[in-house]
Amino acid sequence: MRDPRNRLPKYESDAFDNVEYEFRMTYTVETDRRIMSFVDSRWGMEVTGGSDQFEPLTIINVTPTGMARSAGMRVGDEITRINDTPALELTFNQALDLFRKNRRYVRVYVRG
Repeated sequence: MRDPRNRLPKYESDAFDNVEYEFRMTYTVETDRRIMSFVDSRWGMEVTGGSDQFEPLTIINVTPTGMARSAGMRVGDEITRINDTPALELTFNQALDLFRKNRRYVRVYVRG
């Protein structure tokens, strides 16, 4: 059963008991632009893009109290690597999976 708030089901791991990922899809009629993004409440950022969207993985929101902000990440930063994987090759879902599966430690490289 799908949650009406478009929340993805929690990843089945003890490390993710307090983490929620939210999937958002927005579009505008004027530009016919569709944006898929995921919100990672643990790290405190929202990411969009991916090779399947023909756009680089980009941070589009950073929460004021999240770990992403304290690490110096800003809105508009382009993610170049997640752990040892070049972000240019990642689809949207592959990037989401890397954040979900890497438990409490994710190394994110950005270009601002």
